[in-house]
Amino acid sequence: MIFKKISKKIAISLSAILVAVAAVFTVAMLLSQKVPDPIYVNNEEDFYKINDRLDGYFIIKKSFSFSSPVKPIGDKDHPFKGKINGLSSIFYNIEFDYNELDLDKYTVDGTTYIGLFPFNEGTILKTNFYNVKYSNFLSAFDTNLNIGVVSGINKGRISGCRIYGLKEIEFNSSKSISFGGYAGVNEGKISKSDLVGHFNLRSSANTFSIGEFAGESRSNSILELCKSGGHIMVYESELGEIKNLNVGIGTGTLSGGKINNNIFENASISIYSKAVTNSYLGGIVGLTSSDSSIEIKNCYYKGNISSFANNEQHISFSIGKNLSSKISIKNLLMGGSLATKNSKSLEIDYSDIPLNSDNIENCYIINDFTAPSAAKIICKKISIDDVTITKMKWNDGIWIISNGNISFKEFTIDE
Repeated sequence: MIFKKISKKIAISLSAILVAVAAVFTVAMLLSQKVPDPIYVNNEEDFYKINDRLDGYFIIKKSFSFSSPVKPIGDKDHPFKGKINGLSSIFYNIEFDYNELDLDKYTVDGTTYIGLFPFNEGTILKTNFYNVKYSNFLSAFDTNLNIGVVSGINKGRISGCRIYGLKEIEFNSSKSISFGGYAGVNEGKISKSDLVGHFNLRSSANTFSIGEFAGESRSNSILELCKSGGHIMVYESELGEIKNLNVGIGTGTLSGGKINNNIFENASISIYSKAVTNSYLGGIVGLTSSDSSIEIKNCYYKGNISSFANNEQHISFSIGKNLSSKISIKNLLMGGSLATKNSKSLEIDYSDIPLNSDNIENCYIINDFTAPSAAKIICKKISIDDVTITKMKWNDGIWIISNGNISFKEFTIDE
């Protein structure tokens, strides 16, 4: 009996010791992972000092304007890996000037990446970008171009940001161009961000992919909880033609990843150029490709899509043209108008949704949409007279469409 009591006391003591050791270890771990002291950015000069600490933690304390064409932060050998919290500050007058850029620093394997952070592997939060301009990009590039306001290629996270005031945009390449408001190519995460206003493009390229958030989104990319009310307009360029044009409000080309819980309201696409051979236009995605897994879920699109292109025209509220064999689509609500202004096109395909029914679930067309006679509408029509779309805010919750009803699930997102 005495032995049992002693054993019990020893067990309790050992347990207490182990708990104490665990506590000490936990505290040591927390101390070792202490968040670095922030570096404050108050002006243009401070901003360029980010190049000295590409893995640092930066807080933008004041809005400021660039006095001359911007010098990107980081390069192909030194990507940005730190963290920026903009505290809703604004970068004004962002000009990218071809003549002022050392393109060798931003070119990898025949592809040039351009943006404030051309190679982003870090985190950029709550930063606004106003009045963006691209100058002298009309010289014929012999490389592929991946261009975004924030990043040429995003492998990190961009969240809580806003872009407004994009100016006239003109690019020229003998190869392909991917242009997105946030990233030319997205391989990371873009969330809780929006783009405000219209932007006009003129370009010559073999393939031109345009999205308000990303020109192209690749495997493992995420675009979620974003909203847009902008208008993409492509005009004819004196430089030459665009053979293949992929345009989507979310992303021009989707070759992998997820596009979930986004609201694209009053977001429209207009192609005014007859120098476009084939166009693939979608309210959410222009063209899906590859065999990588693709998911599009809980998205709302309402806007107008029209084209004056030649040859093939694929126009849709959802996906202009699908070439993916591994795609899942769920809970879409779509509406607006689809139109072509060029009756000479060889093929016009109004497709919502251009997939077999096994791949889709709970997709609806708003009942004020009148389908063109060529439209392939296989999703249901829905009356939303009792639904207030403005309730669908990306910072309130995830909304789900099911059996004609819309339900909400509140959530919070940790930054």
